[in-house]
Amino acid sequence: MDTLENAIRSTVEAHGMLPGVGAGVAAGGAGARGGAGVGMGAGEAGAGAGIVGITATAGNAATATAGNAAIATAGNAAIEPTEVILMVSGGSDSVALAQLLPRLYPQHRYTVLHVNHQLRGACADEDERFVAALARRLGLSYELHSVDIAARAAAQTNGNLEDVGRKARYQAACELLDERCRAAGCDPARGRIATAHTRDDRVETLFMRLIVGAGAGGLSSIPFVNGRVIRPLLDCARAELREALLREALREDVPQGDQAPCEHELWREDASNRDTRRLRAFVRHEVIPLLETRNSQLRATLARSLDVLAEEDAFLSRQAQELAERYLVIDRILPEPLATIDAKLFECDPVLVRRVIHRACSAVMPEGARLTSEHLRRIAREGARVGFATDIPGDVTVRAVCGTLIIRRKTANEQPIHGIRAARFSPQQDCSEGGRQKSEGGRRAHDA
Repeated sequence: MDTLENAIRSTVEAHGMLPGVGAGVAAGGAGARGGAGVGMGAGEAGAGAGIVGITATAGNAATATAGNAAIATAGNAAIEPTEVILMVSGGSDSVALAQLLPRLYPQHRYTVLHVNHQLRGACADEDERFVAALARRLGLSYELHSVDIAARAAAQTNGNLEDVGRKARYQAACELLDERCRAAGCDPARGRIATAHTRDDRVETLFMRLIVGAGAGGLSSIPFVNGRVIRPLLDCARAELREALLREALREDVPQGDQAPCEHELWREDASNRDTRRLRAFVRHEVIPLLETRNSQLRATLARSLDVLAEEDAFLSRQAQELAERYLVIDRILPEPLATIDAKLFECDPVLVRRVIHRACSAVMPEGARLTSEHLRRIAREGARVGFATDIPGDVTVRAVCGTLIIRRKTANEQPIHGIRAARFSPQQDCSEGGRQKSEGGRRAHDA
């Protein structure tokens, strides 16, 4: 796995994914190619109850200790270990993550997290058992969570199973990371949540967003770093990871006769990933293979293009952030959030104006509501006009009053627009793809 390991090491160090490693070593850095546009971040940690889990500890302490004294940065200063949550579904990509990241950076303390969505019956239970066995074999602590995603989605307006499941996973990971950091006495901001997204996922996500529509931030696809979330495999091809797992299995446990190891013994396959009625499966199995008949290096080519898009998007995000700090105020003191924008913003470049407006609207709109490009462009074009007023999704009203654009949720008893106290907006760095909300429910714990 030398070539693959070098590629992962290069990605981790180029984006400063782990404390004390490479560029951007400050905790919670946003990665040179990880910017995702103004407003990116809120909404990944889903609210709701019902997370139940099982915890076990294996040989993690020994794994961490082995590297603590020896591993050092280029400046020969010892790297202080931190907590890292490995999100493992049981698929090939996440199995590779669980094997490779602790091997490359053994000084840190790793915990495998598996979330059972309760959507595939016995198959989901088998995935859970597989991940537990994998963690024990690798000598890693592990935690198993179970969430009734179907029930949670049904309780939400326009609840999408995939979105609800993703939010539940990040919520569980954020809570577990905070818990582990507190137990270890380390700063939670230094902790990391590692996901197993690959180059294939980046390309698939690009096409999915092209199909449904997205801005520059969305088209830059999956960021390498977003708050405490890191993606060490984002420059790796899924096929390379699977080949590496097969080679590793041959070296470790050569099977009888000439038979190569069965891949299903090394990772789990989710049958729903081949259901082309789902958009990602349609893109993966039909769209990309067709395009590869014209360009066999399509994924590598698009990955380079995505790098450029992400770098340029990150630059625009920084520019928009400066304008937001100057012209945008978000009040979180009132019963409902309220945002105000100084009309002077509309004298700036329209590209940056739209980004600031998107941030303001996202702060006020309820979770699940989506601002369309038509709404965004209209507000950016007419928002400074005296008397401008419009409604946007989520029962939110946008109105221009006395040189200020006011964005607020409608209420049964309308509050006066004038004289509302506001607190200067200050960017908050959430624990992952979004804010952390403490779930209800408990966890059953035991030691392995």
